[in-house]
Amino acid sequence: MRLKKFQVQDFKSMKTFDPCWLANDITILAGKNESGKTAALEALSDFDFEKDQIREEAMPLENEDVSPKIQLWFEITDEEWADLFEDIGFTLDKECKEYCQKHGIPIIKTSDGEYSFGPEFFDLLEKSTKAEKQQTIKRIKVSAERLSSEDSRFSELPVVSKETNFKDFIAALDRIIALASKPNKKPEDPQNPQSEANNPEPFSDHAKETIDKLKEEAGFLINTTDYNAILESLFEYLPAFVFFDSFEHELPFSVPLEDVEKHPAVMDFIKVSQIDIDRVRNANDEQRRMNLLSGKSAEISGDFSGYWKQDTVKLSASVSGSTFIISILEDGKTTAYKPEQRSKGFQWFLSFYLRLKAHNILGQEKNSIILIDEPGLYLHAKAQKDVLSVLESLAEDGAQILFSTHSPYLLDTDRFDRIRLVTKDFKRKNEGSIVHNKIHAQADRDTLTPIITALGFNIAMDDALIRKRNVLLEGMSDYYFLHAMAEYIGKVDTLKNLSLIPGKGATQIHLLASILFGWGLDFIAVLDNDKQGKSVKKELTEEMDIDVSKVLLVSEKTDANTEDLFSTSDFINHVLSDDIRKSLPSEENKANSKIIKNDSDKVLVAKLFMDKVRKKGKGIKLSEETINNFIELFKRMQIAFDGEKIEKQTEQKTTNQA
Repeated sequence: MRLKKFQVQDFKSMKTFDPCWLANDITILAGKNESGKTAALEALSDFDFEKDQIREEAMPLENEDVSPKIQLWFEITDEEWADLFEDIGFTLDKECKEYCQKHGIPIIKTSDGEYSFGPEFFDLLEKSTKAEKQQTIKRIKVSAERLSSEDSRFSELPVVSKETNFKDFIAALDRIIALASKPNKKPEDPQNPQSEANNPEPFSDHAKETIDKLKEEAGFLINTTDYNAILESLFEYLPAFVFFDSFEHELPFSVPLEDVEKHPAVMDFIKVSQIDIDRVRNANDEQRRMNLLSGKSAEISGDFSGYWKQDTVKLSASVSGSTFIISILEDGKTTAYKPEQRSKGFQWFLSFYLRLKAHNILGQEKNSIILIDEPGLYLHAKAQKDVLSVLESLAEDGAQILFSTHSPYLLDTDRFDRIRLVTKDFKRKNEGSIVHNKIHAQADRDTLTPIITALGFNIAMDDALIRKRNVLLEGMSDYYFLHAMAEYIGKVDTLKNLSLIPGKGATQIHLLASILFGWGLDFIAVLDNDKQGKSVKKELTEEMDIDVSKVLLVSEKTDANTEDLFSTSDFINHVLSDDIRKSLPSEENKANSKIIKNDSDKVLVAKLFMDKVRKKGKGIKLSEETINNFIELFKRMQIAFDGEKIEKQTEQKTTNQA
């Protein structure tokens, strides 16, 4: 089973929110500090059926009349369904199955540790078995009455109706069978020990068949009514929950023996190394303690090196007086290191690895849900990207990952489908923390800062995004070309009050549009007239309801990109640098945008062209075709912002000239 979505209510700062759907591999809870990211992970951790109840500190302080409730929806395979219901004796109807396929099986946990099915699914279960239960009750009633009439020993069976407790019915049936099977209490006939007086009358074959059928059908009714039994059976299929708190799980070099339980990472190491810490602690002297720890170590290799790309290392346990010590030994070396003497990235993953090992996650076939609060919080950018690679490797092996962050280095700009924003007191005061399914259009700037950074903005927030007019571009090459041509043809004033905001490809434009829309900033989007650009235009205008006049294609020519606004001769002779032009084969018959296919090369070409324009200015002789193409684009950009105003000015100017 895999988790499909979750909903948390009245847990710490979280009030309630629409169910949050998970990405298929890694789900990222992004938001600023104190937004409620950690609370969401803690709630999921508390759902674990091995925990008796939801943590006491989760109770909302401002309202004692409410209590936490956590609801999770799990996806279940056909094979798991078959195994689960084989013993129960009934199958779900079409409507119930369709609900599960769309939403998953909803399971609720309340603060007292009680589990139940979500009310909507519970009603469907009741509905799906109602008709069959009614027919089964009728059959039991008829069979029981016939059995009683044929064999008086069964005349004491309870009267069968829809109110019958069928556990009591089976108990009564077993009691009658047991009594009927006992020998008769009449004195034995010494001449004939096998006389009828001493032996019970056997049941007829028909009675035996009826008894078996009654038990089977009564068992069906019990199972279809006892949903707790179904839930308990489901627990065998639920994923394991493992919570890793980057603030609490750092592995220390030494800790007092009496305090080892206060350090989760130390306890993970003790479990992995199979150390009997109570015996060590209760030993009378240091020598005894050393002997108990002799040979106790954790060999960190295999799956560890597979994820972190490190050599085999060994964690060794020792004592000094009443202090428990953990040291690191590298493969083939005798020098011992303190954990803090290794890199921060290594320390983080070592502690993370021990947590997974201690909970039997690595190498297990059973799905796992790994919850991580701020992974690699204090690591530099490269190490954080390494952490993301580790998590992606775990996800590829079948684990579901949920982690919180406000770091842009843990956000893959090609996978913004993973991000769920967490906001607090959004729109209304005291609304509490909310998890949003998408990069929300009205989230505040602090919340969106890591996403802005991940998208590659090199423009200061207070300088670029506070302007009233913003132009969303697909990439940096478009940014440089437009600035260069505005300077070349004297249209600098056109861009003076605009912010040209480059993204990382057409697929990121809708995210940028959502952000600017939420901040109440006016914007237009300029897209390539290719398949991807047209697709994004459709998404913006139809799905996000952005006015079609605000979404421009760079040219009316099909498959045209910004580079294609240059004439072929201008592009080859003036845009391409000498070095790049010499390295290319003859490409006169190709569109400009097809000559350079690599995005990084496109950005370099555009940047060098802008530098050339700023240096040589009018010393570059571009054709009327190129100039007119860019003038037309700048004019369309102005019209997109000013609408009818500029069109009327143009019409008035034409009339005056006439």
